[in-house]
Order: sequence, then C-alpha cells, then structure tokens
Amino acid sequence: MSHVLSKVLSNEFSLPYNCYEVSHTWTPNCSNAAFEVGFDVFKESLKMYSTLYLASQLIANKCDQNSFYKTALKILRSSVFLGTNAFTAFYFMCLNRRLSGKFYFFLCSHLPAFLSSFLAICIEAKHRRQTLALYVLNIASETVYRSLIDKGYLKSIPNGEVFLFAVSVSIILYLSENKSNARKDFISKALMFIIDEQSTKKCIETTDTSLHSYLKQLLKPFFVGFFAKYALSTFTSPQKLLNKPSLAILNLFSKENLKFALFLTSFKCVYHTTKFLLQKLNKTTSKWHSLLSGFTAGLTMFIHPHSSMSLYMLWKGIELLYLEAVSSHIIKHSNLTISFLYAIATSQLFYCAIHEPKSMKRSYMKFLDKLTHEKLHLVNRNLLEAFGTSSSFGFKSDFPKLDMQHTSRQYKETIFLWLIS
Repeated sequence: MSHVLSKVLSNEFSLPYNCYEVSHTWTPNCSNAAFEVGFDVFKESLKMYSTLYLASQLIANKCDQNSFYKTALKILRSSVFLGTNAFTAFYFMCLNRRLSGKFYFFLCSHLPAFLSSFLAICIEAKHRRQTLALYVLNIASETVYRSLIDKGYLKSIPNGEVFLFAVSVSIILYLSENKSNARKDFISKALMFIIDEQSTKKCIETTDTSLHSYLKQLLKPFFVGFFAKYALSTFTSPQKLLNKPSLAILNLFSKENLKFALFLTSFKCVYHTTKFLLQKLNKTTSKWHSLLSGFTAGLTMFIHPHSSMSLYMLWKGIELLYLEAVSSHIIKHSNLTISFLYAIATSQLFYCAIHEPKSMKRSYMKFLDKLTHEKLHLVNRNLLEAFGTSSSFGFKSDFPKLDMQHTSRQYKETIFLWLIS
C-alpha cells in the first residue's frame, strides 16, 4: 500500500503550480470559480430539463395545475443535482491542491470528480439514478476503449460493434420475451414495437395472404427508422435549423436516414425469419429461439454500424440482467452500488475532459462546453501537457492572461523559459 501511495504522490506525477494557474484561470478565488461553474451548469440544466420534463408531461397529456407543479419540482431538483456536481468537482479539486500542496496526476481529476458525483447523485430522485448511471457508464466505457486503442493496449476489431450489438440485443430480447420485469423497460418496449411479434405471427400463420401482409408489416420499421433518424439529425440542433431552415428539406434526402430505415427493416425481417425456421425445424417453440433470433437479427447492424448504440445496448443488457438477478433474489439491490457506478463513470469523463480530450466524442465535449459556458477551455492545458496525455488536443495552445500578483514563482519561471525557448 505504501509503495502505491509513493508512486501516486511522487514528484514526477505532480505539478508545483497553484489552482489559479491551472484549473480556474478566469479568477484567482477558488470559491468564486467553483460557484461560477456550478451556477453556469445550473442555468443550462434548467433549460435542458425544462424541455425534457415538460415534453414528457405534455406527451402524457397531463395539463392540470398539480402536474405542472410536480414537473417544476423535478426540473429544479435535477438542475440542482447537475449544478452541485459541477460546483463540488471544482471545489474538491482546489481543496485537494491545498491539502497536498501540488497538482498530483492521479488525484487532480479522478478523486474530486468521484467525491463530487457520489455526493451530488444523492440529490437526484432515486428512480432516475439508475438511468443516469447507465447513461454515463455508456459514454465512459467508450472513452476508456478509445484511450486503450490510442495507447496501443488494444487493437480495433473490425465490425466489433456489430457483434457487440448482436450479443446485447439477443440478451435484451430473450429477457423481454421470457421475463415480465424486463418488458417494463423503455428499450425493451421499443424493440418489441419494432419486431411486433403478435401482428407478424398472424401474417405468417395466414398462408393465403402471408406475403402481402408481411410486406406491409415491414413498412412500419422502415418508416419509423427513416423519420426517427431524420428527426434526430434535424431537430436536435435548433440553432443550426434557425440559421439554415433549408436543412429541414436537405436532411430528408440524407443517406443515413435510408441506412437506418433499412437496418430496422432488416432487423425485423431476419428476426422473424430465423424464429420461423427454428420453430419449423424443432416443431415447437422454445425460449432459446428468441436468443438466437435476436443474435442473427443484430448482425444486420452491418448496414448501419454505430459504436455508441452498441455500447448503450450492452449496458442496457447488463442492467436488465442485474434487475433479473435482483428479482430472483440472487443478489441484493443497493442504491449505494448505483451511486458508486455513477461516480466512477463520471470521474472517468471528468478525467478525459481535462487530460485526454481526444478520447472523448466531440459531441459530448460540445455538450460539456455548453453546460459550463466553455469554462473547460480556460483550463491551462499547456501546464498539464507535462503529464504526457495530450491535454491540449483540440484546444488553443496559448498561455492564459493571468494576474501575476496571484501567480507562484514556479509559474513565472515556466513562463520565462517558454518565452526564451
């Protein structure tokens, strides 16, 4: 243990600068910096959650005064949760620097983010914690994978996301068809809606009109896939749409819409064809048929490969297996486990945002920039480059303009050496 601590706290993995010089270059006051970041995130969260929760309320056709009151409380609670997460992350980073006297590589990002996330998730409603944990686990696992590939520890597997999706979706479909608890999940409902088991079964059993009826059944996933992809590519960026209204027409002719539509159509077709053949060969219906049918259907992702979707389905499959194990009394459910997973995943995202931005998807980095009002751009990444993690990747390499009265001797020496080199 002492050997590990000596490595973690060794000088070669530390920077002698203060918080103002590294983490919050816009103000020398640690408390003000943490408050500003937290308040920025809180304001952006209010906008984000207002849209999300109000849309959900209106879709559920709940327009009474009590429903609006409950929605307002949900918006406020979730916004306070994210704002607190951001505030405490920066606060703990500064506190850690003050206690240790230096910026230690292993302590300046993972530790403060873990502590802040573990505390902040306690503010959020219990029924949302599992969803949040799954969401950040999905993104964090992708950053870990990209980091390992970049460092040469792993090799990229051709079409690996397709096989991952096939395995994941087979597990989800098996649980959805054979376990009642899994059917309540949104993703399970979406998959069951796409394959439309009952309607398709009737078409297959009605031999005189089976082909005509079955082709009609395939139109549903095609149109759902086409317009779902169109909506995601068009209406998730309202600013772009306002600046260029013609995108609403241009996006209709995107090849991605057609690919996704063909993927969902092929998924349904292969699933039912495989299941039908298995039933004919075995002359009976077995539970494992949905497992094999789901796997073969999942291979249709070759048409539209998507690594993020594959990882999300993987974690969704793990989540459903976990819930099934809990309901079968194999393991006990614990809110602390969910909070711990959320904290671990969020600490990895915070680490990547500070130290390895190239391991993070650009879309998520833009999301963080929007939340923090681009405060992450103000981190002095030139100093962090000493750790050798490409902290400046995608960012400007200029030194920030600091008030020299609040800078350390070590920082002034670094600036001098940089100027004469």
